[in-house]
Amino acid sequence: MAPAQEGTRQTHQDLRIFAPLEEPAALLRAAQGCDVILCLAGSIAGRSADLHDNWRLAEAALQAAAAAGPRAATGRCAQVFLASSAAV
Repeated sequence: MAPAQEGTRQTHQDLRIFAPLEEPAALLRAAQGCDVILCLAGSIAGRSADLHDNWRLAEAALQAAAAAGPRAATGRCAQVFLASSAAV
């Protein structure tokens, strides 16, 4: 996949790119039918809410997995993997 130009969004059949804190409905739609939700969060220089945003992203991912409910095939909700770092 070619690198995205600034201000554009790349899409791929299995890749969804959106701002989960600004578009919670998009996060819930993306979580539907997923086995795994990967949440990578990193602080942005100059922002005072950095760590709070990381916490909010993690909480949003967990809530989306719970709201999507269990998958019919497995009977389990999506697994959520979280990574938070200033170096992500």
